[in-house]
Amino acid sequence: MDQAIQIAKDRLGPALAAQATQIEANHVLFSDDQYYSTDEQGQRRFFFQKVPAWVVTFRGVAFLATGGRGTGEVAYNTEVHIAINAETGEYMELFTYR
Repeated sequence: MDQAIQIAKDRLGPALAAQATQIEANHVLFSDDQYYSTDEQGQRRFFFQKVPAWVVTFRGVAFLATGGRGTGEVAYNTEVHIAINAETGEYMELFTYR
């Protein structure tokens, strides 16, 4: 767990990691049904399905949000989640939604 947190901190960057008011890690079977490639026969090949992983959550950060808010205002999410493969220690993906 400690190693996964350090890998996630390195990936997020020291400035954002230092902003976090709370950091937690949960051991999960990680799947992402939106991240796939399609082969010649049209079959989806998912990159992450039931992968043992640590999902490290950073709370209280100012992570620039993207998306169609349409107001022209700059918006920030305050939680960042980083998935780290529990078997290999490799970074898998980053996501934020709050």
